[in-house]
Amino acid sequence: MRIKISIYLLFFLFGVIHTFAQEKKISGLVSNQQGVPLVGVSVSLKENPAVNVLTGTDGRYTMNVKEGDILVFSFLGMRTLERTVRQSSTLDVVMEQQTTTAQPATSEGVARTNVRGPSSIYGTSKPLWVVDGVILDDGVELSPDALSSSDAKTLIASALGGLSSDDIASFRVLKDASATSIYGPRAVAGVIVITTRKGSKGTSSITYTNESTFRMIPSYSNFNIMNSQEQMDFFMEMLRRGNFSYETLTNRKNKGEIARMYELLNTAGADGNFGLDNTEAAKTAYLQAAERRNTDWFSKLFETGVMQNHAVSLSTGTDKASYYASVSVLTDPGWMKYSNSDRYTANLNANYKISNKVTFNVIVNGAYRQGKTPGSVDPISGKVSTEFGLNPYSYALNASRTLDPTQYYRYRYAQMNIFEELENNYTHTNIGDIKIQGRLSWQVTPKIEATALGAIKYQSISQELNQTENSNLARAYRAMDNLNMINNNEFLYEDPYDDFDVKRTVLPQGGIREKSESLLNGKDFRATLSYKDAFGRGIHKIQLFGGMETNDTYRSKDWGKNFGLMYDMGEISYFSYEAFKQIQESSSPYYYTVTRTTTRNVAFFSNAIYGYKDKYIFNGTLRYDGTNKFAKSRYIRWMPTWNVAFTWNVTREDFFYKLQPLSNLSFKVSFGVTPESPSANTSLVKIIGDIPWRSNDRTRETALKVSDPANHDLTYEKKQELNLGVQMGFLKNRINFALDGYTRNNYDLIGRVPTQGLNGTVVRVGNVAQMHSYGVDLSLETQNIKLKDFSWTTTFIYAKNENKITKLYVDASITDMVRGSGFSKEGYPVSSIFSIPFRGLNSDGLPTFSDSNGNTTIDGIRFDQRDHLDFLQYSGTTKPTDVGSFGNLFRYKGLSLNILVTYSFGNVLRLPTAFKSNYDNDALAMPKEFTNRWMQPGDENRTNVPVIASSYQRDMMPNLQYAYTAYNYSDVRIAKGDFIRLKEVSVGYDFDRDTVKAMKVKRLGMKLQATNLFLLYADKKLNGADPEFSGGSTFIPNPKQITFSLRVGL
Repeated sequence: MRIKISIYLLFFLFGVIHTFAQEKKISGLVSNQQGVPLVGVSVSLKENPAVNVLTGTDGRYTMNVKEGDILVFSFLGMRTLERTVRQSSTLDVVMEQQTTTAQPATSEGVARTNVRGPSSIYGTSKPLWVVDGVILDDGVELSPDALSSSDAKTLIASALGGLSSDDIASFRVLKDASATSIYGPRAVAGVIVITTRKGSKGTSSITYTNESTFRMIPSYSNFNIMNSQEQMDFFMEMLRRGNFSYETLTNRKNKGEIARMYELLNTAGADGNFGLDNTEAAKTAYLQAAERRNTDWFSKLFETGVMQNHAVSLSTGTDKASYYASVSVLTDPGWMKYSNSDRYTANLNANYKISNKVTFNVIVNGAYRQGKTPGSVDPISGKVSTEFGLNPYSYALNASRTLDPTQYYRYRYAQMNIFEELENNYTHTNIGDIKIQGRLSWQVTPKIEATALGAIKYQSISQELNQTENSNLARAYRAMDNLNMINNNEFLYEDPYDDFDVKRTVLPQGGIREKSESLLNGKDFRATLSYKDAFGRGIHKIQLFGGMETNDTYRSKDWGKNFGLMYDMGEISYFSYEAFKQIQESSSPYYYTVTRTTTRNVAFFSNAIYGYKDKYIFNGTLRYDGTNKFAKSRYIRWMPTWNVAFTWNVTREDFFYKLQPLSNLSFKVSFGVTPESPSANTSLVKIIGDIPWRSNDRTRETALKVSDPANHDLTYEKKQELNLGVQMGFLKNRINFALDGYTRNNYDLIGRVPTQGLNGTVVRVGNVAQMHSYGVDLSLETQNIKLKDFSWTTTFIYAKNENKITKLYVDASITDMVRGSGFSKEGYPVSSIFSIPFRGLNSDGLPTFSDSNGNTTIDGIRFDQRDHLDFLQYSGTTKPTDVGSFGNLFRYKGLSLNILVTYSFGNVLRLPTAFKSNYDNDALAMPKEFTNRWMQPGDENRTNVPVIASSYQRDMMPNLQYAYTAYNYSDVRIAKGDFIRLKEVSVGYDFDRDTVKAMKVKRLGMKLQATNLFLLYADKKLNGADPEFSGGSTFIPNPKQITFSLRVGL
């Protein structure tokens, strides 16, 4: 019944993805938890870091943004925050001191791999995905090792969501400009072309496939985290140095094991007895229990439930019609506890031969996904966030192993236990996709063919974040145990117009629900005409191809937030009107609708191919693209692009037989220009609606304003690419070798331009940046042994990409240049990391550095410094320069063994920024580097890890926090991102014909596959952490897993 309902629902899907909103000017105040304005905080757009400002001496900032944009607030020594722009024109932010929460066990700066490297400095570089001739509106990203896997179809299917692996007939990756030029601007970063299965004429078959996946529980051996004994040793030194005193911990909003001991010592129960006797023996026993606890949070928060994927496909056909249909059901009980998901897909591919000249193909596929995840895991992207609560993965990384899993600890001034939190903080997600496409082909003459392709795409995404009355956030809104807590609890409300008002809760009962509804509706149309001919007895061959295409994509998103929802009372609402006042006065959203957006593209294209004796082949492509992304501007709406290529098939030459042992040889050269739509989308003046900020919200009113003056010079980003390639085969193609070398010139890239301010802006965005890149793509396949019953094939893949920014204006501070996510600067690669020169520890264990004057300093580095930054050392780029794989496939009769090793070199990582002058949170896990810290005079000769600063040292050096922040961003805190990984080992068996026939089936095969097994090599400075896992973006890494597959054909 469940499957029937899901299949029925496929035809009633609604949906959406990201939308664009109106631009406006926003301002606000950035301060610390004590209310002190912060000077020099970087405020940037997450999607375009080039758009950024710094807070002034009063802690205030002003910038032009779009509603729905995500602002990133970053300041060294403070935790980086992300805030979404809503309707209000003000956005105030309170920044917290940086802790190890974001990255105790992982490293910043791991970048995903793109096809042939980045094509833009600030824009995204995702490849274009084309499925059965229809372009996906929002492409996904897979690394090269995923595409070289023996199970690449499964990985592609899971990434696309609407296909099962059995539905994919083939895929290919297009890299050079001659191959991608026919797809226009969106193909600037490469194209992945997928073809799905069709029915076969004259045969009928039914195939059942089952995939059972067992995911292993993560192990602390793969993460840079202290065990409980190491952590307690750190805590004891903190106590000796006066850092973990009762006064220090008792009023903290987050508490761990030491703070809990103080509470037990000072809190009496109803019987008058204290929770812990105030004796040395009792305290020692308490601390020893914590030291020996060594809680394995991974084993408590993860489970090895088996994920099942069942698929059934039918293929049949006659001379007049053929059909391929499939359905699949995936059930996932969840890798993390308190999570689960289900996915249902259906696909129909029908081909009709209407006449000898006319054929018609129709494809219908749909998918429905629903699931429950912890409240801070995005089920669509897999991204983990701690903004609204905790989830199993981040908790296991960040929680000290000294904590007792059965106890409650304070978090945001409220008591919390992770298991209770997961029951009361969760997200429900429902995603529906449907695509209907038809293709009509008319063979006008034996040489001329006309085709028309049309497609309709529809997607809906519904997400509902529930934080019940028993969640930590709801309790934090009601945390008012003492005066200190009341004064410092940011969730409590105080009337800004009443000087004598007392802070109080705006959520006396109930919890909070956030719900978003997203929709995408797309239409595609493509018409082509092709002509093929050969003359001169086949010596001359010509192929002409031309056509036009249009696509129209509508996106929208609605978002709502409800306070006071009483989950235990039938979800009735009980809210205080002061909740609305608090939201309005803090410029936070309550109910918000993003402006609907329609994107339209039109293109005309042509291609001509001429071949002489199949030896010399000339290829030329011309394309003319238009888009509404630049609004109604007539200046740059249209963009012509072109490409030319020449191939020499040496194999066809009369002298080739003399080139033994060569069995195949060809050379290719191509050159072309490809555009890309920039992230800045319009060249006309922008006039938007606004609600200007007023000190008294009762005097607010609507207004119109110019958010951006006209920018008629804004145009497409462009790429010139020269590609040289050779393909060779030896010994009857037992050895196949392909090598492509390319050089790129990316120009008219988006960058910042300083102005005189006459048009109302000091810095504008324009096509002023340039970048040069080059690289090679190499593949080698050898059939080492080829016998009747046994074969051994080896495949080696290597790709290299180097890039250098040749023109770019930047106005950067030290903060901008040293961050682990990378910084783009003229003369260096995209996303480079720069570091403060470390000069070792002094005799007191404090870190020292070289400043801009060449002097050695402890606390003299000022991170808002914008001049004389040449003293910063270039550490490397966050993007790998050399990637590839090495695989071996062995076959003996029906038995096969596949071993795949992947590798990546050339990038660097910023190690966890965990060091502070004052550690005030005893609930957090710490990285292993602390076990090698400075302990006594003379240790500076054996270690680079600074001392735990004492209270005396902090009193003597008020700016000591600058020293530890500089240490976090120094060159000694850089590690290589290089790795070699055993990616996959699989064993498969296809039963022989006689056995299959005796079982009365057509085909029977089984496979056992292990993926993401272990690292063969990584930098020792990572202390076991996985270099592919990025602490900056906090994505959940792929688990180690074992999959058993069964395929039966009837």
